[in-house]
Amino acid sequence: MIEQSQGFWCLWSGKSRILDICLVNLFFYVATVLLLMALPPAQAREIYIQPSVNIRTIYDDNRRLVTSRNSGGAGKSAYGVISDALARIGVRSNQYDVALNSKFSLRRYDSDVNLDSENIYLDLTSNYNLSERTQFGLTGNYTRDTSLTSELLVTGLVKDNRIRYKWSLGPQWSYLLTERQSLQASYTHQDVSYEKSAGRSSLVDYTTDTASLTYNMQWTALLRNYISLSWLSFQIPDINSQINNLVAINSSRDTTQYSISIGADYQFLPTWNASFMVGERFSNTKSDSTTLLLGQPVPGTHSSSSSSNQGLIFSFSVDKQFEVGNAGLSYSRSTSASGNGRLQVFERLQANFDHKITDHLKFALTGGINKTSNSNTRNSSSNRTYYHVTPTLSWIFNRQLNLSAGYRYRNQKYANNNEAAISNAVFLNFNYQWDKLKTQRY
Repeated sequence: MIEQSQGFWCLWSGKSRILDICLVNLFFYVATVLLLMALPPAQAREIYIQPSVNIRTIYDDNRRLVTSRNSGGAGKSAYGVISDALARIGVRSNQYDVALNSKFSLRRYDSDVNLDSENIYLDLTSNYNLSERTQFGLTGNYTRDTSLTSELLVTGLVKDNRIRYKWSLGPQWSYLLTERQSLQASYTHQDVSYEKSAGRSSLVDYTTDTASLTYNMQWTALLRNYISLSWLSFQIPDINSQINNLVAINSSRDTTQYSISIGADYQFLPTWNASFMVGERFSNTKSDSTTLLLGQPVPGTHSSSSSSNQGLIFSFSVDKQFEVGNAGLSYSRSTSASGNGRLQVFERLQANFDHKITDHLKFALTGGINKTSNSNTRNSSSNRTYYHVTPTLSWIFNRQLNLSAGYRYRNQKYANNNEAAISNAVFLNFNYQWDKLKTQRY
């Protein structure tokens, strides 16, 4: 069944240029199957696979979310068909749980500019109970998509449809000190690179390494609090800024950040949950640059600089469960590495609501405001505010099949530019999920 699904995905694309995607997808499937076979036998275990398919048609009057001034004279509207094939394969028992989630997305647009892409997303999660007190986990990810689909929330740079490659790998460990106290530790390495472009682009390759240690205290079944220490290393090894045909500036940047935070989760009523986190971050950035003439360093042009800053990080959220729906509201501030080469500060207000009108009809509403700024307050060129709201109406035929239609509004405005990029889109979405195919229950 796995080989048939893989072959279907490759034939579905109909293009030899995505052969590498199919091969990578097949490799992850084979690696996962071998991993499942290598796991020690347990008293009872379940091997399963659950495929699904999703097809969306969409019309967007500003797909790239550009202003009239920076559209390059090309039309902004686009009509597209997005076809997704998804599958979850895994094995679990009372001692371990291993799963691979995969998605292949074929995107085709009728537009003045090339917006087509073939994207692949692979996520591996696993955990193993070493003892009654100790659990070890391993996560991995491989993503091949484009800046058009990946950079909007991170950098806002969606004008260029450049291919992005991202992979990450990270072990996790947890230890139960007592019935109420536990320790958690994690480490993740991530590598992000972009396809080379003939023209100038603001996106650069980078790597990040993150580590964290968290102490948890479960006071009651409804109340938990924690304290966490974390470390981030954000490195950009090579930034080449071409001044003209002869002169270029080669630079590198290395940012290190430490943070400490405390938080709590509390179910204060049977249908109400709340959580909060507050902390402080300390960031330091070192930069080096050298002028190049015909690709060779110019003596005496090397320079170095460093800057430090600190800031508040936090998150607050509240969720309410209704008899036929739920609602949630959250507000947070955090930092993240980004493709524009800067450590970004994200301040987000998010809201969601869904209500089951009948047994088959459901209404959902999501929206939010994102404020993005540079962690170095002296550089505000990338500061922006992004608004979005999406109402959706879904018809649920049964547990496998549903059809939904909706509208999406987006608005993005940069702090150093009075112009705003506005997008209106309507879409129709078809989703079918097969029942899980499995060997047995554990």
